[in-house]
Amino acid sequence: MRSEAVFNDIVNRISDALKGAERSILVVTENFKHPVYIKTLLAKAKAGCSICLISGKATTKKQRADFDRLIKLGGQYYAHTFEEDDFRHKGFCLIDDTILITGHYDWKAGELSYDANVIFTYEDDPLVKLIHSNCKELLKTSAKAKVLHEVEAIEESKGAQLSIWNDPAVEGLQLEKKLLEHQLQAYELEKIELDKLLHEFEHRHSMELGDLIIEILHWRKEQHRNDPEKYSEAEADEEAYRKQVAAELKKNLFEISDGDKLELKKTFRKATHLCHPDKVSEAFRDIAMQIFIKLKEAYDANDLKTVAGILEDLKKRQFIQTEAQELSKSVALIEAKKYLEEQITVKLKAIFAIQHSETYQLVTGIEDWDVYFKQTKELLKEELALLKGEG
Repeated sequence: MRSEAVFNDIVNRISDALKGAERSILVVTENFKHPVYIKTLLAKAKAGCSICLISGKATTKKQRADFDRLIKLGGQYYAHTFEEDDFRHKGFCLIDDTILITGHYDWKAGELSYDANVIFTYEDDPLVKLIHSNCKELLKTSAKAKVLHEVEAIEESKGAQLSIWNDPAVEGLQLEKKLLEHQLQAYELEKIELDKLLHEFEHRHSMELGDLIIEILHWRKEQHRNDPEKYSEAEADEEAYRKQVAAELKKNLFEISDGDKLELKKTFRKATHLCHPDKVSEAFRDIAMQIFIKLKEAYDANDLKTVAGILEDLKKRQFIQTEAQELSKSVALIEAKKYLEEQITVKLKAIFAIQHSETYQLVTGIEDWDVYFKQTKELLKEELALLKGEG
């Protein structure tokens, strides 16, 4: 099981996932109106894929025609009005019972909001069971008994019987909690990736350009020798940058190939799932936090060997809670949900702050780091020559 947050090229990512469906597609959302997605569902239904769409009522002639065509092709469409505070209002999509798409996203056409993003979760069978069972309850409350047979048909396409839950309210909270856990973990991994990108850039910047910039700051300071205030400011800038470069030079950042970078990322995500403090039982939380910190330090240093070693060690431990341990009363689930929602808000703000920072815009705008550093070094040399009166 793994989760990933997607902030860019969302429509294409979702479309590709839908087109890749082999057995079934289940969509639950108030606003399933995007023409690209509708066209894909029709094509998959025509190809024999099991389609179940639970969405708001068709509001246009074109929509009604599309949904009627979906039914004629063997797909299922059920109109349902979602409350604004219903977690299913924003919607989710389950493909082949293996790929779950959720997130802060509206499935209708139009420009995406600035904070639009989706979460792809792969291979989480317990979560899939909760989703199917939740959809049964959703359709029961809508007095559509026929739907039970149709949803079961999608479930059986994978050959699995679903669990029966005694308390729909608790089950709904369990589903929300699980979805929020995946969302938070995906955001945390995204932030780690963003931080890592900036740290690697800053490290190389210090290694290749640090000495030149320190010398430039020194000569800028000397230009203000007769102005105590400006001289003091320039001296402070020079000292601060010297400390920054010294700290970067102490870091042991391993040089690894692009292939090893992909393996590092994959291994890190697997290990994170096994030791993240928010996903382990209370008794192991402190230990898990220590391991998680060590894991992240190794990841930031591109230390594939250490990350792989931590993963192997985690596989032998019993951190992850069993399904029986996860079952809880409504009050506890509500409190856990509130905590996760608060953490998600904090994490998203941090992600957006990085994405809109000048440094991030600079780094992501560079096509080739080698070319950038070579050109920047030449420009800095020219500036230094001018400051020294050699230009």
